[in-house]
Amino acid sequence: KRVLFRSLLYDHEWRQHSAARRREQPWCSRCGHMGDLTVDHPTDAVLCRRCHGILEASRRRIANSA
Repeated sequence: KRVLFRSLLYDHEWRQHSAARRREQPWCSRCGHMGDLTVDHPTDAVLCRRCHGILEASRRRIANSA
């Protein structure tokens, strides 16, 4: 089930966009780390996986408290 969701959310077009964003900006917008980067869907920010994880955890806390 999770694999299906992921394939729908991260289609070919998004993967191409993400790769292009990471080529344009090869560092994390928050901490400056230059490895293991991803692009945040809602903000289009380039983040390292650590910072992206922190951001997602914060979003989950906010969503659960509402």
